[in-house]
Parts: sequence; structure tokens; C-alpha cells
Amino acid sequence: MENPEFPPRLFSKGNEPSPLKSIDYNSGETKLMTALEEALTQDEWEEILNSKLGVFLKFSQLDFGWASRLVHYILGMQLVCKKKFEIWSLVGLIPIRFSLNVEHITGLNCEYMDNLEDLVVEITDEMKDFWERLGVNPDGSGKLLPAGSFEYYTGAAPTYCVSNKTWGYDVDDMYSMLHITDDHWVAMWISIPMKHIVIWDSHANTHASDIQIEAAVTPITVLVPYILRECAPAEDRINLTYDPFTWERIKGHLIPQNKQSGDCGVYCLKYLECHALGMPFPKTLCDANIKNIRDKLAAEIFDETGVTGTEKYEYPWLDVYEVIFRTMVWLYV
Repeated sequence: MENPEFPPRLFSKGNEPSPLKSIDYNSGETKLMTALEEALTQDEWEEILNSKLGVFLKFSQLDFGWASRLVHYILGMQLVCKKKFEIWSLVGLIPIRFSLNVEHITGLNCEYMDNLEDLVVEITDEMKDFWERLGVNPDGSGKLLPAGSFEYYTGAAPTYCVSNKTWGYDVDDMYSMLHITDDHWVAMWISIPMKHIVIWDSHANTHASDIQIEAAVTPITVLVPYILRECAPAEDRINLTYDPFTWERIKGHLIPQNKQSGDCGVYCLKYLECHALGMPFPKTLCDANIKNIRDKLAAEIFDETGVTGTEKYEYPWLDVYEVIFRTMVWLYV
């Protein structure tokens, strides 16, 4: 059998475009396939499944690891095509066509915009339904951020501590605590201007390893810059990146240490308090004084909250965001 003739390749062999980010050979991410099937009718899904494109959907059904390397291969093996909204790629000797009417599928306005400075698009109920079925927030907060993130970014939440201060504009520094190895607290300072996170650990030399600290802080180094860029006004996003923040763990001999066990939480609160007030960590922050410090903090919390008696208090307004942000203290500079 003679090899069929095809149009020339878009990229000559050896000159395929290099990926801007690292790509791998496998991934367990199949949520998009599942969301796509749920968003389409049975007839629409069957039509795609039986088309040339169906081979990729069947990969997902067979628990085949969807690979970014495969996508890069397909894009690198494109054939020259004159049609504006089609991609032809050669897989072995089989040409595969990708053609998508984006406007019809997504409801997005794909017509030419006369005023590119003011891209006003009316979001219809049908568009909202489509995006929500794909797990994407129609409010523009993106797929990786649950709805409501913008309220925390602007200080409109949590409801019991509304500040109306926006990260990166009114807020330069954020303070929180991380729970390490299920039995230990460390203090965390997030500097937005420096794009840097500092960890203060009262058991820096004896409890958690650097690898364990890294496992806990790395998600924060990614989450914060993502929120800052996705929630920022459109005109400011060009100056923001998704690059993870850097971080460091302060050496134990440079900060007060808790040589006895069980007081890491109190040390964390004092680290945060002193730094927020611009004070050096005092030498009086030590095990000899920690009981008095704990009692004083308890009295201050009692006075601040106004809680009296021993009855049980419920906080039904707390949601998933408080798991991340409830210990956060804001410093407005």
C-alpha cells in the first residue's frame, strides 16, 4: 500500500515549538473529560465519541494517563491548513482534524470587537449554566479558585471580620499559622511586596524537618500569587505573575526556642504579634515565662471576645475558607 500524500507539515522535523513550561508523559487529571460528558447531551457525547476525536475520550474511559507530552506531539505534527478554525495533525499515517465552533459551544462572543478597551459581554443564564456544569465560575474567578475567593481578596470576608482592605493594595503583609506533622504549629509571615514567605518555628532544630515544612508551605507559595493575579483588576494583571513566592525557615538560634514541649502555639502568637508591631523577639519570650505569657493571652482573648460562662458556642457561619484564613491576622501598611 502506497503512503497517502498530505499537505506539508506546519513545522519541519526538529523545529517544532518548545513548550513554555515543563511537560510530562502522564497525568491523572481527567476531570475535564467527565465535566464535558456531563455538559453534553447523550447524543452529542456519542457523536464525539464515535468521531476521530473519540480516541482521546476513550483514553480517559480506559484510565489511560492523559499526557501533556501527547498534546505537544499533536500540535508539533500539525499540517498546513487554510481553514481558519481547524487544526489537522498527523498521527502516524492517520490525519486527525480538530475543529471547534467556540461561539456555539461556549456562548462566548467571538465576533470582532470595535472597542477592544471595553470588552463588554452579556453573561446569559445559558452561559452561566454551561460554565457551572464545567466547574468554572462565571464570575471570572477561574477554575482553581472557588467562588468567594474574591471577597477574601478584597476584605469583604470573613463576615465576622470585614476589613474592606485589598491584598497588594491596602495589605502588604499577612500572618498565619501552619499545622505541621499533625502535632505542631509554626508561624508564617507572607510579604506581598517581597513575594516571600518566612517561617518561624519554635522547635526549629528538633521537630519537623525542612522537607516537612516545605510540603506544608509550598501550596501557599502557589496559592497567594494566583489569587493576587486572578482577582486583580484587568489593567493591573500584566504586572503580576503566577510565579510561586520564595520562602525560608529562620534558623533556630536566631529566634526564641521552646525547649520543652507543648507551647508552640503560644510562641507562634508572640512571633506574629512582635513582628506585626515592628518589635524584635524579646529574650523574655522563653520557657521560664511561657506560663505567664499563656495566661495573659488567655485573659486578653477572654476580654476581646466577651465570652462568659462554660456553655458551648457554635459558629455556623464558618465555611471552608476559614480553614485557611481563620488564623490570619492582617497588617495594613
